[in-house]
Amino acid sequence: MRFVRISLLGLPWALGLAGCSPGPSTSSSSHWLSCEEDADCSVWGEGVSCGAEGLCVRGGEAMATHQLLAEEFDGPLDPVTFGYEEGASVRNGDAEFYTARAENVFTDEGALVLRALAESYEGSEYTSGSVTTQGRFSFTHGVVEARIWAPDGVGTGPAFWLMPESPGPAEFYCPDPTDQASCLEAQWPVWGDIVVMTTRSESPTHVIQSSSYGTFDDALGAVVRGEQGGTTILSDSVASGYHDYAVVWGPRRIDWYYDGKKTQTFDTSVAYAPDGVNPFDRPFHIKLNLAVGGLAQAPDPAAYPQEMRVAHLRVTQFE
Repeated sequence: MRFVRISLLGLPWALGLAGCSPGPSTSSSSHWLSCEEDADCSVWGEGVSCGAEGLCVRGGEAMATHQLLAEEFDGPLDPVTFGYEEGASVRNGDAEFYTARAENVFTDEGALVLRALAESYEGSEYTSGSVTTQGRFSFTHGVVEARIWAPDGVGTGPAFWLMPESPGPAEFYCPDPTDQASCLEAQWPVWGDIVVMTTRSESPTHVIQSSSYGTFDDALGAVVRGEQGGTTILSDSVASGYHDYAVVWGPRRIDWYYDGKKTQTFDTSVAYAPDGVNPFDRPFHIKLNLAVGGLAQAPDPAAYPQEMRVAHLRVTQFE
Protein backbone atom coordinates (compact mmCIF):
# COMPACT_ATOMS: atom_id res chain seq x y z
CA MET A 1 0.00 0.00 0.00
CA ARG A 2 1.37 3.40 -0.99
CA PHE A 3 0.42 6.80 0.37
CA VAL A 4 0.68 9.54 -2.25
CA ARG A 5 -0.28 13.20 -2.25
CA ILE A 6 -0.80 14.81 -5.64
CA SER A 7 -2.51 17.84 -7.09
CA LEU A 8 -5.27 17.26 -9.59
CA LEU A 9 -4.64 20.56 -11.37
CA GLY A 10 -3.36 19.97 -14.86
CA LEU A 11 -4.31 16.32 -15.18
CA PRO A 12 -6.08 15.23 -18.39
CA TRP A 13 -9.74 15.71 -17.57
CA ALA A 14 -11.19 14.28 -20.76
CA LEU A 15 -11.51 10.56 -20.17
CA GLY A 16 -11.83 8.18 -23.11
CA LEU A 17 -11.82 4.68 -21.69
CA ALA A 18 -12.08 1.64 -23.90
CA GLY A 19 -14.90 -0.74 -23.12
CA CYS A 20 -12.51 -3.59 -22.55
CA SER A 21 -8.90 -4.52 -22.90
CA PRO A 22 -6.96 -7.65 -23.72
CA GLY A 23 -4.88 -7.12 -20.59
CA PRO A 24 -4.98 -5.50 -17.15
CA SER A 25 -3.88 -2.05 -18.30
CA THR A 26 -4.62 0.87 -16.01
CA SER A 27 -6.67 3.96 -16.73
CA SER A 28 -7.08 7.50 -15.44
CA SER A 29 -9.59 8.40 -12.74
CA SER A 30 -9.26 12.15 -13.32
CA HIS A 31 -12.93 12.54 -14.28
CA TRP A 32 -14.12 12.47 -10.65
CA LEU A 33 -14.08 16.26 -10.32
CA SER A 34 -15.60 17.15 -13.70
CA CYS A 35 -18.82 19.15 -13.55
CA GLU A 36 -21.31 21.25 -15.50
CA GLU A 37 -23.09 22.92 -12.58
CA ASP A 38 -22.63 23.38 -8.84
CA ALA A 39 -25.00 20.50 -8.07
CA ASP A 40 -22.52 18.11 -9.73
CA CYS A 41 -20.05 18.91 -6.93
CA SER A 42 -22.41 18.50 -3.98
CA VAL A 43 -21.11 14.98 -3.42
CA TRP A 44 -18.01 16.62 -1.87
CA GLY A 45 -19.94 18.59 0.74
CA GLU A 46 -20.12 22.25 1.75
CA GLY A 47 -18.23 24.99 -0.08
CA VAL A 48 -17.58 23.05 -3.28
CA SER A 49 -18.79 24.52 -6.57
CA CYS A 50 -18.26 24.04 -10.31
CA GLY A 51 -15.35 26.17 -11.47
CA ALA A 52 -14.86 27.94 -14.79
CA GLU A 53 -12.76 25.08 -16.20
CA GLY A 54 -15.48 22.50 -15.58
CA LEU A 55 -13.87 21.14 -12.42
CA CYS A 56 -15.14 21.08 -8.86
CA VAL A 57 -13.33 23.62 -6.68
CA ARG A 58 -13.44 24.43 -2.98
CA GLY A 59 -13.30 28.10 -2.11
CA GLY A 60 -12.25 28.86 -5.69
CA GLU A 61 -9.17 26.64 -5.42
CA ALA A 62 -8.53 23.36 -7.18
CA MET A 63 -9.11 20.37 -4.91
CA ALA A 64 -6.21 18.09 -4.09
CA THR A 65 -6.29 14.38 -3.43
CA HIS A 66 -4.76 11.84 -1.09
CA GLN A 67 -4.32 8.41 -2.63
CA LEU A 68 -4.96 6.13 0.34
CA LEU A 69 -4.62 2.81 -1.42
CA ALA A 70 -2.97 1.79 -4.69
CA GLU A 71 -2.81 -1.98 -5.20
CA GLU A 72 -1.51 -3.05 -8.61
CA PHE A 73 -1.18 -6.76 -7.71
CA ASP A 74 2.26 -7.02 -9.30
CA GLY A 75 3.49 -9.23 -6.45
CA PRO A 76 2.11 -11.45 -3.67
CA LEU A 77 -1.11 -10.32 -2.01
CA ASP A 78 -0.26 -7.75 0.67
CA PRO A 79 -1.19 -9.23 4.09
CA VAL A 80 -1.11 -5.76 5.66
CA THR A 81 -4.05 -4.73 3.47
CA PHE A 82 -5.90 -7.98 2.73
CA GLY A 83 -7.26 -10.87 4.70
CA TYR A 84 -9.27 -13.88 3.55
CA GLU A 85 -12.84 -14.87 4.18
CA GLU A 86 -13.01 -18.57 4.90
CA GLY A 87 -15.90 -20.97 5.34
CA ALA A 88 -18.91 -22.55 3.72
CA SER A 89 -21.88 -20.53 2.48
CA VAL A 90 -20.68 -17.31 4.12
CA ARG A 91 -23.61 -15.40 2.57
CA ASN A 92 -26.83 -15.97 0.65
CA GLY A 93 -26.77 -19.77 0.75
CA ASP A 94 -23.82 -19.88 -1.65
CA ALA A 95 -22.50 -23.26 -2.77
CA GLU A 96 -18.78 -22.52 -2.36
CA PHE A 97 -16.33 -22.92 0.49
CA TYR A 98 -14.08 -19.84 0.59
CA THR A 99 -10.46 -20.75 1.26
CA ALA A 100 -7.12 -19.01 1.63
CA ARG A 101 -5.41 -21.63 -0.56
CA ALA A 102 -3.26 -20.65 -3.50
CA GLU A 103 -5.63 -22.68 -5.68
CA ASN A 104 -8.38 -20.15 -5.02
CA VAL A 105 -6.61 -16.82 -4.38
CA PHE A 106 -3.36 -15.76 -6.08
CA THR A 107 -1.75 -13.07 -8.20
CA ASP A 108 -0.84 -13.63 -11.82
CA GLU A 109 0.54 -11.28 -14.51
CA GLY A 110 -0.38 -8.12 -12.59
CA ALA A 111 -3.83 -9.23 -11.45
CA LEU A 112 -5.45 -10.61 -8.33
CA VAL A 113 -7.18 -13.87 -9.31
CA LEU A 114 -10.13 -15.37 -7.46
CA ARG A 115 -10.66 -18.86 -8.86
CA ALA A 116 -13.75 -21.02 -8.34
CA LEU A 117 -13.30 -24.77 -8.65
CA ALA A 118 -15.75 -27.66 -8.80
CA GLU A 119 -14.30 -29.93 -6.13
CA SER A 120 -15.38 -31.60 -2.91
CA TYR A 121 -13.94 -29.68 0.03
CA GLU A 122 -15.01 -29.69 3.68
CA GLY A 123 -18.53 -30.78 2.78
CA SER A 124 -18.96 -28.32 -0.11
CA GLU A 125 -18.92 -29.14 -3.82
CA TYR A 126 -17.19 -25.92 -4.87
CA THR A 127 -14.35 -23.75 -3.59
CA SER A 128 -13.62 -20.12 -4.34
CA GLY A 129 -11.86 -17.00 -3.08
CA SER A 130 -12.91 -13.90 -1.18
CA VAL A 131 -10.56 -11.20 0.11
CA THR A 132 -11.39 -8.34 2.46
CA THR A 133 -9.68 -5.32 3.98
CA GLN A 134 -11.76 -5.62 7.16
CA GLY A 135 -9.65 -4.86 10.22
CA ARG A 136 -6.79 -3.72 7.98
CA PHE A 137 -7.97 -0.81 5.82
CA SER A 138 -11.15 1.27 5.87
CA PHE A 139 -12.08 4.80 4.83
CA THR A 140 -14.95 7.29 4.92
CA HIS A 141 -15.90 9.11 1.69
CA GLY A 142 -13.77 9.12 -1.43
CA VAL A 143 -13.36 7.32 -4.72
CA VAL A 144 -12.95 3.55 -4.83
CA GLU A 145 -12.24 1.93 -8.19
CA ALA A 146 -11.12 -1.39 -9.60
CA ARG A 147 -10.41 -2.76 -13.06
CA ILE A 148 -12.07 -6.17 -13.22
CA TRP A 149 -12.50 -9.01 -15.65
CA ALA A 150 -15.58 -10.82 -14.32
CA PRO A 151 -16.70 -14.31 -15.33
CA ASP A 152 -20.14 -15.27 -16.61
CA GLY A 153 -19.90 -19.05 -16.20
CA VAL A 154 -23.02 -20.81 -14.95
CA GLY A 155 -23.57 -20.09 -11.27
CA THR A 156 -20.94 -17.37 -10.86
CA GLY A 157 -21.57 -14.21 -8.83
CA PRO A 158 -18.52 -11.89 -8.86
CA ALA A 159 -18.72 -8.90 -6.51
CA PHE A 160 -16.81 -5.74 -5.53
CA TRP A 161 -18.40 -4.00 -2.57
CA LEU A 162 -18.03 -2.08 0.70
CA MET A 163 -19.28 -2.85 4.21
CA PRO A 164 -19.17 -0.80 7.45
CA GLU A 165 -16.07 -1.45 9.53
CA SER A 166 -17.94 -0.93 12.82
CA PRO A 167 -21.73 -1.27 12.55
CA GLY A 168 -23.86 0.73 14.94
CA PRO A 169 -25.59 -0.70 18.04
CA ALA A 170 -28.62 -2.93 17.64
CA GLU A 171 -30.44 -0.74 20.18
CA PHE A 172 -30.58 1.95 17.51
CA TYR A 173 -33.32 -0.06 15.83
CA CYS A 174 -35.53 -0.89 18.79
CA PRO A 175 -38.90 0.85 18.44
CA ASP A 176 -39.61 -0.33 21.98
CA PRO A 177 -36.37 -0.60 24.01
CA THR A 178 -38.17 -2.74 26.60
CA ASP A 179 -39.08 -5.32 23.96
CA GLN A 180 -35.96 -7.02 22.61
CA ALA A 181 -38.06 -8.77 19.97
CA SER A 182 -38.51 -5.36 18.32
CA CYS A 183 -34.77 -4.94 17.79
CA LEU A 184 -33.04 -5.74 14.53
CA GLU A 185 -29.53 -7.08 15.04
CA ALA A 186 -26.67 -4.81 13.94
CA GLN A 187 -25.91 -6.78 10.79
CA TRP A 188 -26.24 -6.37 7.03
CA PRO A 189 -27.90 -4.43 5.67
CA VAL A 190 -28.90 -2.35 8.69
CA TRP A 191 -25.76 -0.23 8.66
CA GLY A 192 -25.46 -0.13 4.91
CA ASP A 193 -23.48 -1.62 2.07
CA ILE A 194 -22.20 -0.11 -1.17
CA VAL A 195 -22.11 -2.56 -4.07
CA VAL A 196 -19.69 -1.13 -6.62
CA MET A 197 -20.51 -4.03 -8.93
CA THR A 198 -21.98 -7.48 -8.85
CA THR A 199 -23.54 -9.62 -11.52
CA ARG A 200 -25.16 -13.02 -11.82
CA SER A 201 -24.42 -15.51 -14.51
CA GLU A 202 -28.00 -15.74 -15.76
CA SER A 203 -27.91 -12.02 -16.61
CA PRO A 204 -24.28 -11.28 -17.57
CA THR A 205 -25.13 -7.95 -19.19
CA HIS A 206 -26.82 -6.66 -16.01
CA VAL A 207 -24.49 -5.10 -13.44
CA ILE A 208 -26.02 -4.31 -10.06
CA GLN A 209 -24.67 -1.03 -8.66
CA SER A 210 -26.61 -0.23 -5.51
CA SER A 211 -26.69 0.39 -1.76
CA SER A 212 -28.80 -1.36 0.88
CA TYR A 213 -29.53 -0.05 4.35
CA GLY A 214 -32.00 -0.39 7.19
CA THR A 215 -34.59 2.35 7.66
CA PHE A 216 -37.56 2.67 9.98
CA ASP A 217 -41.03 2.46 8.42
CA ASP A 218 -43.42 4.45 10.61
CA ALA A 219 -46.49 2.82 9.08
CA LEU A 220 -45.22 -0.69 9.78
CA GLY A 221 -43.53 0.25 13.06
CA ALA A 222 -40.51 -1.77 11.98
CA VAL A 223 -37.13 -1.59 10.31
CA VAL A 224 -37.27 -2.36 6.60
CA ARG A 225 -34.68 -2.66 3.88
CA GLY A 226 -34.02 0.43 1.83
CA GLU A 227 -32.21 0.20 -1.50
CA GLN A 228 -30.92 2.88 -3.88
CA GLY A 229 -28.90 2.81 -7.08
CA GLY A 230 -29.94 0.30 -9.68
CA THR A 231 -28.95 -2.05 -12.48
CA THR A 232 -26.69 -0.92 -15.29
CA ILE A 233 -27.38 -2.63 -18.63
CA LEU A 234 -24.30 -3.36 -20.75
CA SER A 235 -24.08 -3.98 -24.47
CA ASP A 236 -22.08 -7.17 -23.90
CA SER A 237 -21.31 -9.66 -21.15
CA VAL A 238 -19.12 -8.59 -18.23
CA ALA A 239 -16.83 -11.39 -19.38
CA SER A 240 -16.01 -9.56 -22.61
CA GLY A 241 -12.86 -8.14 -21.02
CA TYR A 242 -11.57 -5.79 -18.37
CA HIS A 243 -13.91 -3.00 -17.28
CA ASP A 244 -13.58 -0.14 -14.81
CA TYR A 245 -16.04 -0.09 -11.91
CA ALA A 246 -16.06 2.76 -9.42
CA VAL A 247 -17.97 4.64 -6.76
CA VAL A 248 -17.65 8.30 -5.83
CA TRP A 249 -18.84 8.41 -2.22
CA GLY A 250 -19.34 11.84 -0.72
CA PRO A 251 -20.99 13.25 2.40
CA ARG A 252 -24.28 13.76 0.58
CA ARG A 253 -24.31 11.45 -2.41
CA ILE A 254 -23.01 8.21 -3.87
CA ASP A 255 -22.40 7.98 -7.62
CA TRP A 256 -21.59 4.79 -9.52
CA TYR A 257 -19.45 4.58 -12.67
CA TYR A 258 -18.88 2.00 -15.40
CA ASP A 259 -15.97 2.55 -17.78
CA GLY A 260 -15.77 6.19 -16.81
CA LYS A 261 -19.46 7.02 -17.28
CA LYS A 262 -21.80 7.77 -14.38
CA THR A 263 -24.53 5.15 -14.30
CA GLN A 264 -26.36 5.44 -10.96
CA THR A 265 -26.74 7.98 -8.16
CA PHE A 266 -28.03 7.96 -4.58
CA ASP A 267 -28.93 10.94 -2.39
CA THR A 268 -27.92 9.49 0.99
CA SER A 269 -30.18 11.90 2.87
CA VAL A 270 -33.02 9.42 2.31
CA ALA A 271 -31.06 6.81 4.26
CA TYR A 272 -31.09 8.75 7.52
CA ALA A 273 -32.20 6.47 10.32
CA PRO A 274 -34.66 7.51 13.09
CA ASP A 275 -32.31 9.61 15.21
CA GLY A 276 -30.73 11.39 12.23
CA VAL A 277 -27.65 9.20 11.80
CA ASN A 278 -26.57 8.59 8.21
CA PRO A 279 -25.39 4.97 7.93
CA PHE A 280 -23.04 6.02 5.12
CA ASP A 281 -21.13 8.52 7.26
CA ARG A 282 -18.69 6.04 8.83
CA PRO A 283 -15.65 3.97 7.75
CA PHE A 284 -16.28 1.13 5.31
CA HIS A 285 -13.95 -1.70 4.27
CA ILE A 286 -13.64 -3.44 0.88
CA LYS A 287 -14.57 -6.94 -0.24
CA LEU A 288 -13.79 -8.74 -3.52
CA ASN A 289 -15.29 -12.18 -3.93
CA LEU A 290 -16.40 -14.76 -6.46
CA ALA A 291 -19.55 -16.46 -5.21
CA VAL A 292 -20.94 -19.70 -6.61
CA GLY A 293 -24.70 -20.27 -6.61
CA GLY A 294 -26.69 -18.58 -3.87
CA LEU A 295 -28.28 -15.53 -5.47
CA ALA A 296 -27.00 -16.66 -8.87
CA GLN A 297 -28.36 -19.66 -10.75
CA ALA A 298 -27.35 -23.17 -9.71
CA PRO A 299 -23.80 -23.90 -10.87
CA ASP A 300 -22.86 -26.50 -13.47
CA PRO A 301 -19.61 -28.29 -12.52
CA ALA A 302 -18.78 -28.75 -16.22
CA ALA A 303 -18.39 -24.94 -16.49
CA TYR A 304 -15.57 -24.76 -13.93
CA PRO A 305 -12.97 -23.50 -13.18
CA GLN A 306 -14.05 -19.84 -13.40
CA GLU A 307 -11.93 -16.79 -12.58
CA MET A 308 -12.44 -13.19 -11.52
CA ARG A 309 -9.38 -11.05 -12.26
CA VAL A 310 -8.68 -7.65 -10.66
CA ALA A 311 -5.98 -5.55 -12.34
CA HIS A 312 -5.91 -2.80 -9.74
CA LEU A 313 -7.72 -1.45 -6.69
CA ARG A 314 -7.44 2.22 -5.71
CA VAL A 315 -8.92 4.49 -3.07
CA THR A 316 -8.64 8.27 -3.23
CA GLN A 317 -9.88 10.98 -0.88
CA PHE A 318 -10.35 14.65 -1.77
CA GLU A 319 -9.61 17.61 0.47
